[in-house]
Amino acid sequence: MKTETNSMRIVKPEKTDTAGTPQQEKDPEKSKYKPVTPVMLDTVPEDAVFIRSADVCKLLNISNSTLRNLRAERAIPFYKLGGTFLYSKEEIMNYLASNYSRRI
Repeated sequence: MKTETNSMRIVKPEKTDTAGTPQQEKDPEKSKYKPVTPVMLDTVPEDAVFIRSADVCKLLNISNSTLRNLRAERAIPFYKLGGTFLYSKEEIMNYLASNYSRRI
């Protein structure tokens, strides 16, 4: 990274390929966002009534700490059996459907 002292402009180095020639910029028509793929829960059988925290995190695409915050705010329905948090699959799907907002 080079800087000029009079205007303090930062100049990014050009990307080069293995031959040392500059590469072309990415196609501007391509989106910078990846398409969202549906989540498949491989570890949960279809007839399961309750799922664990790790599966809920994968399903909602959130971190474990975000799930903990949702539980603390009572925003998400859950059950506690001993030290394990369990979630009704049907209630989680209803929560997901009621809080889903589509981006325009």
